[in-house]
Amino acid sequence: MALFGVLDDPGHARPRPCVKAPDAIRAELYQLFQPASPVSVVDLGTFMRVPLLPIPSMQ
Repeated sequence: MALFGVLDDPGHARPRPCVKAPDAIRAELYQLFQPASPVSVVDLGTFMRVPLLPIPSMQ
């Protein structure tokens, strides 16, 4: 299982509490009980959404 968060709060001058959601969800998930069978888990961290750059034309 892979966990990752995505910060996406565009267009706001002040940070909103929702940007803390990925870490809050992780805190709850890590407190869950361990399953009877082994499970591989990797936490890929939190990614920040960035605008895509325009692709220059090849003309």
